[in-house]
Amino acid sequence: MLQNAFDTPVSVNPLPAQPDPQIALNLADVAHGTNLSAGQPDEFRARLSYLCNQACAHLEQSRIERLYVGSYFCDRFFLSLDQAFFSGISAFCAEYGLGLTLVVPIFGQATLEQGKKRIEELLGPAAVGRLPFDEAVVNDPAMALFLGQIKQRRQSCQPSAPLGLVFGRMMAKTPRDPRYAVMEQSAQPYALDQALALRLVEQFGYELAECDPSAPVVDASALGGALPLALHAPHCFMTTGHICQVASINRPFVKKFRPDAPCGQECLAGVQVYEHHSQDDGHPLWFTRLGRTVFFENPDCQLVGQRPERLVWAPADFACERADVGPATEPDLSWWGPWPEERGGLSWE
Repeated sequence: MLQNAFDTPVSVNPLPAQPDPQIALNLADVAHGTNLSAGQPDEFRARLSYLCNQACAHLEQSRIERLYVGSYFCDRFFLSLDQAFFSGISAFCAEYGLGLTLVVPIFGQATLEQGKKRIEELLGPAAVGRLPFDEAVVNDPAMALFLGQIKQRRQSCQPSAPLGLVFGRMMAKTPRDPRYAVMEQSAQPYALDQALALRLVEQFGYELAECDPSAPVVDASALGGALPLALHAPHCFMTTGHICQVASINRPFVKKFRPDAPCGQECLAGVQVYEHHSQDDGHPLWFTRLGRTVFFENPDCQLVGQRPERLVWAPADFACERADVGPATEPDLSWWGPWPEERGGLSWE
């Protein structure tokens, strides 16, 4: 019997021993030029090194293989990332031999054309040799088609620099809300539109699909191993939206809570923490709001039916402090609760 973050015993059948998954550090939605001091190369490098070392320490791993940058949840955050940021990230990945993944959000109508132009600048054939992106994560079907077309043009013009494509965590519609007791009572199926996914795999060669730790047990058996999985940890996103509550705090009343408001990266100043209690036994549940999105911690999620090929680890406390707040230091995590290694750790058995 294994114990998970929902405090519910879970029985699983172990799979045959296989190599440990590749470790990727997910800096999407938290890393920005303003909080990593992109204009100061030494400081920028030091902050990235700190985040990589922090992840290695928590996971008891010796090396991070890949960085994720961009955004899953906010098109305006994505568009606010500037040349200095991408240049600093590129130099860091080149120095340490890391793969670099661009996470592409769902764009609204107001930002769609600007988003497509920016993606072309970062991933298109002309970017090869200038930026080391070798992979992209997409989060909606239309963008999956657009990225597939970029991949084909890139292969035609720059065959020595292939572009890997990944179905992002937003593509999987697995139920996710630990406040409901039913989420603790049975394994939740991994809900990816398999017909759509397999069609895109055949047409554009998508190589990986992301999975959130959305329940005590997530069952990927229905995939039949047709598509390798990447498991996010230690947080699952529970809900997201188009309006950034944090960005509205200092705005005049008549301009609050507008979906078309400009992005000032207010989300980088900190997170909001909420306490709730389980319907089942009343044990406390902690939720964290970062910008538009609410997360809950579930580091002990059991993925059954298929082992993950990659573990996508986010900074455990979302701690990429703004440059104007002070240097990156070891954060106070006393409110966050026990770490995975103290509770049995992550498992894909």
